[in-house]
Amino acid sequence: MHRLWNALKTLTLTTLVAAMVWLFAEAETLRTANLQAIVLVQPRAQSATDGEQLVVDVKGAKAPQVREVTIRMEVEGAAARMDEAERILGSVPVILTLGDPAVPASTGEHSIDLLSALRSHPQLAELGVSVQRTEPAAMDVMIDELMVRELPVRVSLPEGGEFESAPVVSPPRVRVRLPKRDAEALPNDAAVELTVARAEFDRLTPGKAESLVGMRLRAPDALAQNARVTLTPNIADVQLTIRSRLVEHVLPRVPVALRMLPVDMAKWDVYLTPDEQYLSNVRVQGPGDVIDRVRDGSLVLTATVALSSDELQRGVSSKEVTFEGVPASVRVTSAKRSVGVVISRR
Repeated sequence: MHRLWNALKTLTLTTLVAAMVWLFAEAETLRTANLQAIVLVQPRAQSATDGEQLVVDVKGAKAPQVREVTIRMEVEGAAARMDEAERILGSVPVILTLGDPAVPASTGEHSIDLLSALRSHPQLAELGVSVQRTEPAAMDVMIDELMVRELPVRVSLPEGGEFESAPVVSPPRVRVRLPKRDAEALPNDAAVELTVARAEFDRLTPGKAESLVGMRLRAPDALAQNARVTLTPNIADVQLTIRSRLVEHVLPRVPVALRMLPVDMAKWDVYLTPDEQYLSNVRVQGPGDVIDRVRDGSLVLTATVALSSDELQRGVSSKEVTFEGVPASVRVTSAKRSVGVVISRR
């Protein structure tokens, strides 16, 4: 009985040792898997001047100013580590730093060989996997330096608004940090924009000097969608005086014209009394640009007396004057609102 017990113990121990050896061997067996990972490219941390700090953008990315792409890679490693590697790579990006092996650090357009850059990458080595193949095989990047340009601030008003005098902005110029290639493409008249919104504009009193404080600044239109661009400061104050939105001009004489249907012209003779063929001192009010056209004669104002067939039949002795040839934004007034007419049948 004692010998049988010893034999059973020996068999059990041998079986356990064999199982452990098998499990250890299975865990250490190399396995190949296709994993998905995020690769992020970043500049090396540095204390640099404005013109030396590098920025990197991935070409062909789904959105501008993106430094990362999602890739598929074939990796090899111990079977026991593969599940953990897949979990970590699915949530933590693999970081490529400019200047690392196979990662360029000079400005310009470059193509990073991902297999060379990732094969000995410390993050992957720590996970116990090595990269055998990547899809895509390369990652195209643009490396540029950030620089600073000082641009003036330009104030703009809503449509129809005009300045009585030049606005005064504080500060008048703003530091704009931007990639060098964008700075070189800026037009000579580029300016940071300070836009007075319609609601703000409508609260201003024409002819009165007023101050707007803490107005938000906007990058020039050419840079509006560039997330790399920053303004320092990004707000400003402005002192401004807006011109009265209604400008008045007095026309000393405006001729009065008759208007009838062609069929009535053959039946009736109509005359204006001699002293009412012109209206005197007609006041025209409206936006400055329209009134300027009235003043220089490029927009002609006409006073019109329109007679209907019924009015001709009844022989009316006076008729109200209407004004034609002006936009709806213009208001025309005259001391005399109607003129006398003489009607006779032919």
